[in-house]
Amino acid sequence: MVSKFLINVAPLSLIFPLIVCIVKGKSIPFLLRPVIVFIIVASVSEIVLTYYWLNKKNNLFLLHIYTILEFLMISAFYYALYRRYNHNWIITLLVICFLFFAGIDMFYVHGINEFNIYARSIECLIIISYSVFYFYRQLVEGKPMAIIKTPIDLINMALLAYFSISLFLFLFSNYIMAETIKTYIAWSVHAIALWLLYTTIGIALWKAGKK
Repeated sequence: MVSKFLINVAPLSLIFPLIVCIVKGKSIPFLLRPVIVFIIVASVSEIVLTYYWLNKKNNLFLLHIYTILEFLMISAFYYALYRRYNHNWIITLLVICFLFFAGIDMFYVHGINEFNIYARSIECLIIISYSVFYFYRQLVEGKPMAIIKTPIDLINMALLAYFSISLFLFLFSNYIMAETIKTYIAWSVHAIALWLLYTTIGIALWKAGKK
């Protein structure tokens, strides 16, 4: 019962960051604008996914589309963040490769109406790499590793934690896709990770929008 509740209410975790985006949007630095777009896209996607689910229609094709949009928005955030390091070309290359792979996964591997395990797993690996590289640059520059020092630190840590948890779940998805107690436990963990991700992003955007 608790597991089902956590899974069902997970989309509500977007309410807080979405309100922050609406209230503080104009005062949030340009560097964080891709994160705002990410929250808006995630919110719209959840509404559409829920509509399909309530009407008992297959909504898995939407996950393929959302995965691509999510990856593009997060990559745009790191692209802007890494501009001063002159490593933008790496992100551009990764985006091109991911889009190619996601297209193959969508139409030739899993199919558009099946869960995109491979694309999601690759997305997780790349975003984890983005995040780890950011922390690496912080160490190289001799900056203290205080995860609550800046809004960017908060967002980076939130992305690292969420996509690390998601990668673990996707890698073992073949064992947890069936209707078993393990399934509910796994997706409950994912729901909690979503709450932490969106709540942390909301706090970071709120801090960034303070005058």
